[in-house]
Amino acid sequence: MDREELEQWVQFRILKRFDVLVDCSCLETSLLKKLAKRLPRTSGENLTYAAWCEQVFGLGLRPRVAINHKEVVGQTRLSSMGLGLASQLRRQQRTLKELQSKLDQSLKERSASLEAPPTPLPAMETRESWGWRNFYAGGWRGLRRLLGKVENVGNAHIFDYQGAINRDYRVELIKLVRSALADAAQVGFGVNATFSGEKVEDVANAARVFYDSPGEMLRYPVGSFVVNEMPTDILHLTDSLHQQASEEVRDEKSSLLVNVYEFGTTAVLDDAAVQHFIRYLQKLFQALAKSADSVPRGVLREKILLGLMLSISAPNCSLELSQADLNWHAWRSPYDDDWSISEEQKFDLDSGSIVDMFIAKLSRQRF
Repeated sequence: MDREELEQWVQFRILKRFDVLVDCSCLETSLLKKLAKRLPRTSGENLTYAAWCEQVFGLGLRPRVAINHKEVVGQTRLSSMGLGLASQLRRQQRTLKELQSKLDQSLKERSASLEAPPTPLPAMETRESWGWRNFYAGGWRGLRRLLGKVENVGNAHIFDYQGAINRDYRVELIKLVRSALADAAQVGFGVNATFSGEKVEDVANAARVFYDSPGEMLRYPVGSFVVNEMPTDILHLTDSLHQQASEEVRDEKSSLLVNVYEFGTTAVLDDAAVQHFIRYLQKLFQALAKSADSVPRGVLREKILLGLMLSISAPNCSLELSQADLNWHAWRSPYDDDWSISEEQKFDLDSGSIVDMFIAKLSRQRF
């Protein structure tokens, strides 16, 4: 750089460091080059102008400053000659660094988004996928409705209080499970649920069958499970029996064997979808078992909640297409008012409402 550029550069460096604008035209070129590479460090607080010039420029050199072109007295405090420009420059530099950092982060995020694979579009719904979505949506409706109605035990004795009220839930679950098993035929699956001989009256095998899918089609076994301590009154408990002679129904339990079959009338499912279907049925039956009399309500809530989670997580169902099916208010039964709601439930957030909030939040995050 030439002499003029060298003077301007040294002048800028001194201004930036010491907040003093000096006239560098009187300095020798060799000194300017030295100062352009590195400014010397100053020592001491509240330096006078003379002391500062001696440390920066050397003995006998006192260049003029911008605020006073006359000769400055050597005992003048350096701080009194400051222009305030250095602090402004530092603030501007900090601002520029912050803006640069934000720009770099934005470019980094944009680069990452461009490198990430595009979000796949929802698959076109087929007849089979619609059938499965409809199957699980039916289970969601019933389980969600029931979850919001399961109340804590009141002040009465636990066995007296739950003896009748749990039976209300059991009647509802019997309807729900039977409906789900009937709907399973629409997606190509059959179910046989039969009690073992123990603790069940010695009657013909047909009388111990809770459900058996109708039809003479070929059946291909795909899985089975056993639900222990299933109340045997599910064989004959109905709304009318419950209303007329609920106390006469004996509190007996036995093991229920559930066999799951595939009819081969629909497209073949992968193992993950089949196993999910079986686990979903298992949770429905477990909820039915936990609706037995004198069983704590928390266990019943747990099984209903697990069934709800399985009903919206099937691998062969698109969550995007099922989103509209999760609108609880559209399913509200006109008979819900027939259920008595305790004072506690009126002023508390029931489990079903919490699930609604979770699903709504999940949907917003996902989509």
